[in-house]
Amino acid sequence: MLYNLGILFYTEGCHFAAAPSDQDKLKGVSKLTRALWAFTEIKRILPSIMSITIDVPDDINLSFINLLINYVIGMVYSILVELLGSKKGPVELASTNKAAAKHFQMAHDIIVGMKKCPIP
Repeated sequence: MLYNLGILFYTEGCHFAAAPSDQDKLKGVSKLTRALWAFTEIKRILPSIMSITIDVPDDINLSFINLLINYVIGMVYSILVELLGSKKGPVELASTNKAAAKHFQMAHDIIVGMKKCPIP
């Protein structure tokens, strides 16, 4: 249920973030933040679920959830860079851009790791 909710908010967030108006982009950040909450909740409760059953779908494993979390955080930062680009100084902009790059890199590293050790 949380996974589906997270994907729904992620999809809506991407839709609004791609819109031309700043108001819609902010709505996209809000939706992506909600998706982040859902994925973080999954990460929090996943160990207790795994201790009860081993029959968990492949797309709900800790590596994949961490991938989604880092990707969504990177997206939020990149939207903020776009929104704040003309309103903030170069130092603040560079810092936000660096945070986005960090989370996209972590998501990429998870993908590389998953290719080396695929999900059973």
